Amino acid sequence: MFQPVSHKPQPGMGVFPSDWLETTFMPTAIRKVTSASALRDVSLHYGEPKGDMSLRRALSQKLGTFNLQADPGQIITTIGATHALDIISRTVLRAGDCVMVEEPGWAVEFARLDALGMRILPVPRRADGPDLAVMAQAIPAWRESDLQRLAQLNDWVLQTRETSELRLQAEQMGRSLLDWLRNHDDANPAHIAACARMQPTYPVAFSLAASQTAAPVRDCLLAYAFGWAENMMQAAIKSVPLGQSAGQRILARLARDIPAAVEAALQLPDSERQAFSPMLAILSAQHETQYSRLFRS
Repeated sequence: MFQPVSHKPQPGMGVFPSDWLETTFMPTAIRKVTSASALRDVSLHYGEPKGDMSLRRALSQKLGTFNLQADPGQIITTIGATHALDIISRTVLRAGDCVMVEEPGWAVEFARLDALGMRILPVPRRADGPDLAVMAQAIPAWRESDLQRLAQLNDWVLQTRETSELRLQAEQMGRSLLDWLRNHDDANPAHIAACARMQPTYPVAFSLAASQTAAPVRDCLLAYAFGWAENMMQAAIKSVPLGQSAGQRILARLARDIPAAVEAALQLPDSERQAFSPMLAILSAQHETQYSRLFRS
């Protein structure tokens, strides 16, 4: 990463060839542009290859607040997730190594790994997803007042939200639904209090709401999945944008797959429940600061 790889001209490197700097013309021209003498070294040479030291110190302190000890010298900053993945792939992996990737996933990264000679092992993203399987267990647990089981399921949901954005979304939606339940007379006060103590995620809070009804677990999961699909469709209409007719066609296609996803979730044991979506986590980490309520409404 930090060594020259060729003596040939490299116009994409972003810096002047070293022999250009040996003349008086280029430094003179640069001085006219930068004016301040303090900018001369910065303008004519690379900065620190690992990244600005003050930024790395700040990152080291921030990581310390999460009980992650990392000296500034151990930190390398990159210009984005693609750059970081490329450095990691070239440093840690060797041609012929096996790499698990989410399927469907990021085609650009698949091509990069293939070009490096890696053996790509796709891990399918199940149609049922993790939330339905959690709820298939959580609704009966609420009806049986099995708080230990509910705490385990809630912890699992939190542990599988890979970024601050995804975790905060699950927690905030859980709190909002719990507040809504408090305003209903048929809600079980003991269950409300127990749910509040565990800082519920949305799937667990929704399971509490569903458990108060006489509906079979399968019907509860169908309602949850259709509500999710409808919300995704509404978000697409606002953000793409799409017309109402196109949105309804998308919703109809999603709805056709919901019964099969629910049946799979009902049969899924704990040992097979998974949430493996690294590319989603990377994309989420690129915009963890949320500026709009569009996708939370």
